[in-house]
Amino acid sequence: MGYNLIMNIWNLFGVLMWAFAILVSYFLIHGMRMRRLRLEIISQEKGIKQFTIIRDIIDIFILFVMLGSLILFTFFTSPDLSDQENIDTKYSFDTLILQPGEPSYYVKARLSTGKKPIQYFTYWTAGAKQETNSWHASISDGKDPVDIAGKQYKWPHKEIVKYEKNSEKAFVATMMARYKNTFWNGLKLKAGRVADEFHLIRVPGSSFVKITHSK
Repeated sequence: MGYNLIMNIWNLFGVLMWAFAILVSYFLIHGMRMRRLRLEIISQEKGIKQFTIIRDIIDIFILFVMLGSLILFTFFTSPDLSDQENIDTKYSFDTLILQPGEPSYYVKARLSTGKKPIQYFTYWTAGAKQETNSWHASISDGKDPVDIAGKQYKWPHKEIVKYEKNSEKAFVATMMARYKNTFWNGLKLKAGRVADEFHLIRVPGSSFVKITHSK
């Protein structure tokens, strides 16, 4: 609950910003409507009509720019993981446990079909079942513990080397990035929310991964 969007007080800044934008939008639309009514009732003079049209165009432009900017700012800004002032990045490591009932596998990979195929991964750590997908994870079974997909993140090298040795190349490294509780993140309604996450699933070789296909 601590990370709930509504419960996070920092996001109230964003709520207030949107409330203000909606209020301004209402007055702009109401103003355009009232000018149209006055124009129809009071006068049909060409000069007044042209002024009303120009004023309406300006208000519509302001309305679209304001709402468009808010939508882009709130919903379409990508997180910058290098921005330590607004992003808190943490790493955790767990040793993999062989699949219950199937002691030859550390990971089950289920391959889906369709226009955008995705892989679903299931693995066990300390008795707990974990599930993720290829949008947020990759399996590394080569010489380098960090595969190509995982190299987009800055992993703690010492911890990687430590688990590579102690777990016999059977571990999962998790990167979790959250938006900090800041005024800037609050304006974007993202304070306390997950910015990005990635699971680097390390196995000794491809034979430790059981691959199935979705029907």
